[in-house]
Order: sequence, then C-alpha cells, then structure tokens
Amino acid sequence: MKEKVRKEDFSKNELPHTRWGVFWDLVKHQKRQMVSLSMLLFVFLLPLAVDIIIFNLFIMATSMSGQDPEVVSSTIFSLIFYMMIIAIPCSMIGFVGLGGLSYTCRNIVWQEGVLPGPDFFIGIKKNYKHSLILGLIWSISLFLLVVGILFLLRTMPAAEIPWIHSVGIGVLIVQFIVISIVFAYCLTYTTYYENKFRIVFRNSFIFFTARFLKNLLLFIFTTGLVVGLMFVDFIAQIIVIVLLAFISSYMMVGWTLLSHSAYDQFINKDNYPEFYKKGLYIEEPKEE
Repeated sequence: MKEKVRKEDFSKNELPHTRWGVFWDLVKHQKRQMVSLSMLLFVFLLPLAVDIIIFNLFIMATSMSGQDPEVVSSTIFSLIFYMMIIAIPCSMIGFVGLGGLSYTCRNIVWQEGVLPGPDFFIGIKKNYKHSLILGLIWSISLFLLVVGILFLLRTMPAAEIPWIHSVGIGVLIVQFIVISIVFAYCLTYTTYYENKFRIVFRNSFIFFTARFLKNLLLFIFTTGLVVGLMFVDFIAQIIVIVLLAFISSYMMVGWTLLSHSAYDQFINKDNYPEFYKKGLYIEEPKEE
C-alpha cells in the first residue's frame, strides 16, 4: 500500500495547534509509521501473548473435560495461577519494549524526525533499567488483580461476612488502576526528565492525582479496556492481541500527549520554557 506524497507544504491552519490536533495528525498522515511501531512493541509483547494463549487453551480443554465441577474449578484456578506467575517475567520484557516506544512517541509528538527502528532501540537502551522495575511491579499488581479476584470469588459463597470479599475485590481493582496510571506517567517522565526512580514515582503519583478524571478516562479506553476484554472469553483475547499489534502505538501516544500537557502546566511553563508546548504550532505575535 503506497502512501500519498503531499506536493505542497502544510498551511498554518493544518499544523497541529493542540494535543488533540497532534493525535489526529498522526492518525491521518503517519499510519505506516505508527503501525510499524506497534509491531515493534508486539515483538516484546509476544512472550506474554503466547503465555495467555497456551494456558487458555488448557483452560478450555479442562472446562470441556466433563470432570467433577469442583475438580474443574480447582484445576482452572491452578492454571490461571501459573499463567500469571509466568506472566511476570513476560510483562517485564513487554515493559522494556514500552520504554522504547515511549521514547519514540516523545520524539513523534515533538514533531522531530523519527526513524522507528533506531529510535525505538535507543529508547530501550536509555530506559531499560526503569522499564524492568516498572514491569516487575506492574506485573505483580496484575497478578494480584487476576488471582486475588478469582480467589475471593471462589471463597465468597462460604464466607461468614461476604461483603469483606467485595471490599477486597474493590481494593484489588483500585490498586491496579492506580499503578497502571502512575506507571504510564513514569514511562513518559523518564524520557522527558532525568531523575532518580524515587522522584519519578513520586512526581508521577502527583500527576495521577492532579488530573485524576482525565487519567481515569484514558485508562478506561486503553489499559482498562485491554485487561477487561481479557476476562471475557478466548475469542476476545485473540482479538485484543491482534489489535495490539496494530494500534498499541496510538495508545502510547495518547498517554504521551496527556502527560506532556501536564508537564507543561505544572513544570515547563515556569522552569523549562524551551519545552513548553513543544511540538505544537504557535504563531508568533505580529509586530506592530
């Protein structure tokens, strides 16, 4: 598929003036580059995808085995437990790829020239240490979400105070939402500023609380949607995995644009004016 080559430069009105403008400009004019980046990330997500697919095939076979329901339930829980254990190192590999993608997306939204492959691996080289730490903590949070909720649901019918299990489920969901949003800021923050991990995490948590509603909305349509569909059935899991191979870069661009907007508001405007609204077209005031 050949992309159309534009014969004339963009007019002032066509240049992106807002973060949303940058996003839609990428959707319209840089599809090939964005898909290439999604596929690069998918290479790092492949171990996690294989883990999910293989164990879910075992889960499907177990559910159709015709054994005693209690035995089936116990076996399925064990399979999910081991799937999530294996998912921990797989998620860490995925986060290494996310570190490279985050760095590349930073350059893209700054309207800088990008070579998807080289920039991606430069980002990995710069961020792999932070990415591994983030991946380890996030995967443990995901383990608690999945295994913890399944355990509480299994034991709830026999519990003397069932509402405690409901509170526990709520806590597990909240901790995963908080960790996911904070770590999205951590990924973009480490490509923007140079700080120790403790400061990166602290500042990212501040941005999580300062823009809670916007963060929650974007989470629902990115990480939340992906993880939620994984709970539906095997077909939904396959669809999500395939889609991630093509659109994950757009999800990261969304978090990059949201976080850069927060950095402009709370940091750049007063401390780093050279970064303020970087990548947006700002018309110079006319001299009188």
